[in-house]
Amino acid sequence: MATVFLEIVLDTSDAAEAGFEARDEIEDPVADALEEHELGEVTGGGGGMGYWNIDVEIADESQFDEAIRLVRNTLAALKVPGSTRIVRYKPAKTAYNVYH
Repeated sequence: MATVFLEIVLDTSDAAEAGFEARDEIEDPVADALEEHELGEVTGGGGGMGYWNIDVEIADESQFDEAIRLVRNTLAALKVPGSTRIVRYKPAKTAYNVYH
């Protein structure tokens, strides 16, 4: 059972323009959704250099498709900025848009 690490990356100026004052306004709903569906958890986050990041660990590779769909849907429901990316680093760096 291999876990999958994702990083949600938001431009702070775009987030502020969209009405977000703090990272936890996004982080908490993502954490709640992952935990409710037992797909993973938010393991941390941070900010600096004009960006916020939210670290997500998906419980199992076999749940990746379901988990990325849930994360995207949660972020879209929050109306995060279009510049928001979900980044997977292994096996190769891949960036996913929130809005398809």
